Amino acid sequence: MSENFQVRDSRRDKAYFDKWIEFQQKAILEDKNDIDSIPIQHRILAQLSSIHDYILSVCIMKYGRGDPVSSFSDELKELAQIRKLFNEKFNSLTELSDQTKKMYSKLTLYLYYDFFCWLGFLYCSGGKKSDFLEVLDLFGHKGEDALLDHVAVLLGDTNRSIASNNTLVYGKKYKPLLDVILASENDRPALMKKFVEGWYRSMKPAAWHGNDKGGEGAYFGYWCFEAALVVNLLNIDDSSFKDNVYYPKDMIIKR
Repeated sequence: MSENFQVRDSRRDKAYFDKWIEFQQKAILEDKNDIDSIPIQHRILAQLSSIHDYILSVCIMKYGRGDPVSSFSDELKELAQIRKLFNEKFNSLTELSDQTKKMYSKLTLYLYYDFFCWLGFLYCSGGKKSDFLEVLDLFGHKGEDALLDHVAVLLGDTNRSIASNNTLVYGKKYKPLLDVILASENDRPALMKKFVEGWYRSMKPAAWHGNDKGGEGAYFGYWCFEAALVVNLLNIDDSSFKDNVYYPKDMIIKR
């Protein structure tokens, strides 16, 4: 229950989050029950992708509502289950076109951001090294993106190779965050401040950008969870940017 927690997201009130969290939870249950009855194979993957998005949306809205991240354990377990099932279906379905396979193999900006959210929530909920290694393996895309690779190494995947030449799939958006990781300890706070301040503007191509001005239920939150994850992993001083409206400061584990 969230009654005793203060809403973190000033763009919506608790009643909004209560309503749409419940809506998404019902959609997750209904979609999971429908999977085995879907006759067209590529729609099975679409359904599983939607469920994955719904679960993360619930987590993001719960954070905005004020819930403690430590209460997200059920959603995080479900995310891993759905991703595992997605991978199994992707590898076993025999009627998928090459176009469909290519589409669901692509590291989209939406998926990229979602993965950082997932890792951030897992870290703040007390995830163990084995949990991170499982999630990193389920997600895949090893050696494709230097930021993901560096984060994976920091999370314990020490045998992982970094993408050659520190290549980034979304360089314009995420080079500033990679620069934070590669910088000296003293330079990191200023570089992270720069990344956080430019984050929302840089994410304009994302499907959810501007949803606070869209239809009822479209908005689930604007949070730079990837910054919080890196701050936690590198123990960066966040005092210069902790009050930024996009920075999820309650995700930070004090040491």
